Amino acid sequence: GACSIIKPVTFLDTTGGAAAVTLAASTVPGAVKHIIMAKDAGDATLTVANAAAVGNTVTFASVGDAVSFINAADEDNVIIGWCMISRESGLANVVAAFDGPAITTV
Repeated sequence: GACSIIKPVTFLDTTGGAAAVTLAASTVPGAVKHIIMAKDAGDATLTVANAAAVGNTVTFASVGDAVSFINAADEDNVIIGWCMISRESGLANVVAAFDGPAITTV
């Protein structure tokens, strides 16, 4: 389904199996969006519209995988797009954990 661009936080629940989710472009400069996997029974693949300076697909594989975006704008208040400001792995305390959810460009 679609992540709200109005609510700042979305919790992902894949207890029904793998899921595809989207984050639409925002017209609000400075809007912040946090997306966190809360329940896991399959990967959640997020496709980000208007992604700036990052890949546009994020795969959440574990509870606690999280990303945060800010909707960047230039000095004239022209929207640049969603810029990732952080990502965190739900496996942070496990040996050989990675830095966060996998990011790719499609």
